Amino acid sequence: MRLYESAWVLIEGQEQPVQVSRDRSNAAVFNVGDWQYDIDARPFKTNPDAPKLVKILSLQAAREAGLRQDYNKDITIGI
Repeated sequence: MRLYESAWVLIEGQEQPVQVSRDRSNAAVFNVGDWQYDIDARPFKTNPDAPKLVKILSLQAAREAGLRQDYNKDITIGI
């Protein structure tokens, strides 16, 4: 399983999907909820007790669940 920016994943023991985001300070780290993972969905060395990621939702499954892809969440537009 390979993580990517703005993917939605299912975490072991949780019912609701969580969106993936890249860490701002380290591009090799993906933030998923309160935990960090590497690109291969393994817990990052700073939090080895992170729960297992069990599934990446397809784009279609995310849309059908009403989840939105938030690609540009760090961009603010001034008026």
